[in-house]
Amino acid sequence: TAFKDRALQMNVGAFEAKSDIFLFVHADMTLPANAVSAVREKIRQGFAGGGFKKCYSTNHWALKIYCFLTNLFFFWVSKSLVGTNAIFARGDVFDKIGGFEQGSFMEDVVFADRLKKSGRMALIQDAVTVSPRRYEENGVLRQIAKNAEILFRYRFLHQNPSDLREIYEIV
Repeated sequence: TAFKDRALQMNVGAFEAKSDIFLFVHADMTLPANAVSAVREKIRQGFAGGGFKKCYSTNHWALKIYCFLTNLFFFWVSKSLVGTNAIFARGDVFDKIGGFEQGSFMEDVVFADRLKKSGRMALIQDAVTVSPRRYEENGVLRQIAKNAEILFRYRFLHQNPSDLREIYEIV
């Protein structure tokens, strides 16, 4: 899109959408074939929003373990999602919580945290497939460690996402 700010891109997409359900998909992910019907069913069941389990399009052992653990931890333990879970939300809930925080690093995590405060969250068992590009470029274990450090500092040390941007190497 013409906007570099991912939050702005998603907010503009939601504004332009003709639906009352929004599904946010990154360019480097593939949805399962039944994604739209699965999202509609979860919304019909009364969920405010949710996301999908995820896997990476690689056979790297560390990413396989990482996917298993993040699918388990993010949703079942912390009831949290990240952008690569293909987050979805009812339109009225999206509007109520103010959409994505523009200019923010971790806009997806912050949005998912606000979404879970607005109602029940669903996890669709059919996984989205995500490109492992960033992991392959930065080193799989190094990128996993960066992600873990960022989320630990955000969740448990309550550090501001903008202070964590440097760790992720986004300038």
